[in-house]
Amino acid sequence: MSYCIKCFEPAEVCFCETKKVPLDEYIHEIKECTDLKCYCKEHMPKLGK
Repeated sequence: MSYCIKCFEPAEVCFCETKKVPLDEYIHEIKECTDLKCYCKEHMPKLGK
């Protein structure tokens, strides 16, 4: 299980830097990530479109 880097509650989402990858490569990219950051719903970064 992953935890929020701000409050240590269970995480809802994780990011590897700000890199976007195709869905079929997602699991591989997360395993290879050296800068994985996870957040709960409250601390989730707001991403612009």
